[in-house]
Amino acid sequence: MNGIGNWFRQALARFSAGYRRFMTGRYGMDKLNMAILGVGIACTVLSMLMPLVILKLLLTLLSYIFMILAICRSFSRNVYKRYEENRKYLLFIQKIKDKE
Repeated sequence: MNGIGNWFRQALARFSAGYRRFMTGRYGMDKLNMAILGVGIACTVLSMLMPLVILKLLLTLLSYIFMILAICRSFSRNVYKRYEENRKYLLFIQKIKDKE
């Protein structure tokens, strides 16, 4: 049993090192990505609750678009542009919070 545990730890370490190498130079997750994913998940949940097929289809398509957008942003190598998008989003959210 100990041999399987060691093998699993080594495989996990190799996967982790490979993932770190892959993500080097890429943007990763930020607050805007989390918001985009949240909207995508909300669209998915709403699509499950819709009785009309056309609304269900549109919400499902919209949720896929949001989730693919978030994945593309996190794997992007254009770090400066993603940083600026996130900064503008955070400023927008801050303005909304200040009005309250």
